[in-house]
Amino acid sequence: MADVAAAATPTTGGASPETNSTAQTNSSQQDPQAQGATPGEGAQQQAPVAEPRFYERKINGKAEKIPADDIDKAAKALGLDPQELLRGTQLAKASYERFEAARKLQDQFNGLKGKDPWTIAKEMQGLDDAALDRLAEQRLIAKLQNEARLSQLTPEQQQYERQRLEFERQRAEFAEQQRAAQEQALSVQATEMRSQMEPMIISEMEKAGLPKTPAAVRAVVDQLQTQHRHGLPLDFAEAVRSAQDQFINPTAEVLGKMPPEQLVKLLGKEAVDAILRHSIAQKPTPESRPIQPPTAPAQEKPRTWMTTKEWNDQYLK
Repeated sequence: MADVAAAATPTTGGASPETNSTAQTNSSQQDPQAQGATPGEGAQQQAPVAEPRFYERKINGKAEKIPADDIDKAAKALGLDPQELLRGTQLAKASYERFEAARKLQDQFNGLKGKDPWTIAKEMQGLDDAALDRLAEQRLIAKLQNEARLSQLTPEQQQYERQRLEFERQRAEFAEQQRAAQEQALSVQATEMRSQMEPMIISEMEKAGLPKTPAAVRAVVDQLQTQHRHGLPLDFAEAVRSAQDQFINPTAEVLGKMPPEQLVKLLGKEAVDAILRHSIAQKPTPESRPIQPPTAPAQEKPRTWMTTKEWNDQYLK
């Protein structure tokens, strides 16, 4: 874990008041015409320049400064608060550094197997021969002093002292065995809980339509840890809804505001093609109707009467 949380307020790298005062004095002495400039020209020349902002964080006791603009852009793209993003990166980097330190120490220890104790003490502790001689003398003196103290005791007191030392040794050994057993039990319990909770988490994520990516699962687990930390019963459905509000919905809002060409570049052609296929499949298809044979035109019935024009043309010509 990191030492402290990352600083919430960005800092700037501005100059001190004394430096600014000296710079203004030198500028007025070098440019006499500046004293006769109009107020508008002076204000234009003295327009402040935006200073870079930084977020501060500590990684294993080492302070770091990160450009605030980069953190703000990344947090906006991910739908997170800048401070939340800083905490996440802080914990990840601190854990990675400690893991690397432990790995190097393990490699160094493995390289010392088979060597004599003096060589191990030299390489592990960086001790020279003089320091090792002093340690050996101190140990020998302490041993002789303890033997001298025991020689002054009665046989009954010596027997009691030996029993006391043996009891302390056994108690320390028992405490170590108990600690190892507790760690083993906690490990088994954690494995069992993980095997029981994982199907429930996946099931609720499938019901909500959440993608089963490591980041999405981690967001749901974080919500469950928050419930446990506040003494609440574990509610997997509520954890999925909270993770969706904090993880999926902000990301979807950011993606929805991107131009199409940027979406294609970000999501990839395969994802875009899948979206198009799904959209086409959702469109309603026109209902299929049976083809009706063409109907013959109705035949006109013969007339039993004549128009005036037809009468005149036939009988009066």
